[in-house]
Amino acid sequence: MEKFIFLFKFVHTFEQLPAGIREDELLGMLAGAAEFANMSVLQKEEYDKAMKDEFARLVENNYAWSQGKEEGHAEGEKKAKLETARNLLKLGVPMETVVKATGIPEEELAQSNEQ
Repeated sequence: MEKFIFLFKFVHTFEQLPAGIREDELLGMLAGAAEFANMSVLQKEEYDKAMKDEFARLVENNYAWSQGKEEGHAEGEKKAKLETARNLLKLGVPMETVVKATGIPEEELAQSNEQ
């Protein structure tokens, strides 16, 4: 409670928040709100733009990460199917059966076996 009263009285005088206040989640949020309230209209507009830009960057990064993850899963599944198909062919299973079982086109299987 003492920190809260101290912050409330003197927040406008700080160039940087004292460590004890920065480390406290609630007091840090209160100090941030007070700093925002003391900004000029131009500073608030710049702050809003910076926050929107940061949010857009985070959304873009998250999308790129999830797309990469999906592509990685698809690639892994394809490699596993190819490996299974190769093994079936080595065991003498007819090509037609392997194509039906794996869904991999015959041309791709033939090309894969050449490598």
